[in-house]
Amino acid sequence: MNNTIQQIDISNNNFGVNENNVIFLSEALKMNNTIQLIDISNNNFGVNENNIIFLSEALKINNSIQKLYLNYNKLGVCENNMLFLSEALKINNSIQELNLSNNDLGKNEKNMHYLCESLKINKTIQSIDFTINDLGSNENNMLYLNEA
Repeated sequence: MNNTIQQIDISNNNFGVNENNVIFLSEALKMNNTIQLIDISNNNFGVNENNIIFLSEALKINNSIQKLYLNYNKLGVCENNMLFLSEALKINNSIQELNLSNNDLGKNEKNMHYLCESLKINKTIQSIDFTINDLGSNENNMLYLNEA
């Protein structure tokens, strides 16, 4: 295991269509303690609920990732994606910056409810990007953010 790499960018690789890719990545993240930034954007992670389960399990263990970019991953597609990610964020104490832009999170109010519940517990996240998520489509989304 390499212990010097601090940043990984695997964006735009359609990683999420093959569950084995996500399993290998998640297992590596469980063992690594030097990666501080991982960009997984635009990889179709959200189309398979198992992808988020595997990644979330890794995030519960990894304590070095400070920046996680999950933008453009269709996380709003599967109903429980944000539930699993939110459970990991309740435990993770290293992520400071989270990019969730363009994931269609606003269409199902449960997404924002789960995420905001985790923000009540997580005290390390300093920045979240919600750009292009149609949060205005449900008035409760803003209520959840206000309560977080």
